[in-house]
Amino acid sequence: MADASLSSVLDEFTATLQKGGLIAIPALTRERLGLTRRQDNHLLRFSFRRSGKGRWNNGYARLTFDNEFALPSGEQKLVAGDKVDVKIRQVLATAPVPVRGDRKGAALLLEFAAAAMEDDCLVGVDDIDEYLNREALEGSVPSEPNGEG
Repeated sequence: MADASLSSVLDEFTATLQKGGLIAIPALTRERLGLTRRQDNHLLRFSFRRSGKGRWNNGYARLTFDNEFALPSGEQKLVAGDKVDVKIRQVLATAPVPVRGDRKGAALLLEFAAAAMEDDCLVGVDDIDEYLNREALEGSVPSEPNGEG
């Protein structure tokens, strides 16, 4: 099996597909998994298929406040009212990833640009204007950006 997370099953159940492709997690499953109603709910790794037959499809979904999740569209021809088998593979707690330092917006872009220029071995930040001016005046690129050679 390619993905180790697909080899474990935390819980499984059969549910009725609701309008909008939503699946409600049954109360017993919510209790077993320790799921509560929360604003920024967890990410769910799951497998699903039409009840009793067919190939298992895998997906990720964000749980709603009421511990419901939407099936990916286009995987199977499922409509509201169809029975669906679900295997919960993982419940992943999510947290925002902090941005490096306290810089935001343009300051962060400038920081990234400065770091990128350090890697440039042909043209340094200090030489770029002189290099481009020489190219425009002479009509060709000098052999060395620092004017050497």
